[in-house]
Amino acid sequence: MKTFKTSLLLVSVFILVTAFAPPKKGQTYQSDEAKFSIIFPGAYESDVVTGENNITHKITCTVDNQTYFASYTVHQFVIDDQEGLAGVSYDSFLASIGGKEVSKSEWVLKKNKGLKAKIDLTESLSTLEYRVVLVGSIQYQLVVLAATGDYDDKAAQAFFDSFKLMK
Repeated sequence: MKTFKTSLLLVSVFILVTAFAPPKKGQTYQSDEAKFSIIFPGAYESDVVTGENNITHKITCTVDNQTYFASYTVHQFVIDDQEGLAGVSYDSFLASIGGKEVSKSEWVLKKNKGLKAKIDLTESLSTLEYRVVLVGSIQYQLVVLAATGDYDDKAAQAFFDSFKLMK
């Protein structure tokens, strides 16, 4: 009987500790060059691709069968029609993945107008959310992708909400 009480006490303590333990925190990616930060839900990998007139930084993380992607492209020149180029970027992205637009709306970030969209990839039975905005000479893109049945909207929104432009 004493062993049972001890086991019950240990289980109770474990439940209390895990119930009130701080939530798992992700890993923050910060770029002083692009003046932003974002929190990934786990360990991320990064890559740099140099283009003719730009440099693109790509950061990727996969947790619980959901992929989180952020990129920023530093152009050599300031883009005058930032909202228009966001639309061109979105159209190009949609065409390249062969997706079907479910919804699209404006995404405003510190008075900079971009786009956000939800897209179905019917051939791969996947869902993704895409966001794009341009600020000065920097283009920011965020994507969350998962199989349609595995898509975690709450985790995706936490990722998008963690994206912060620095002053």
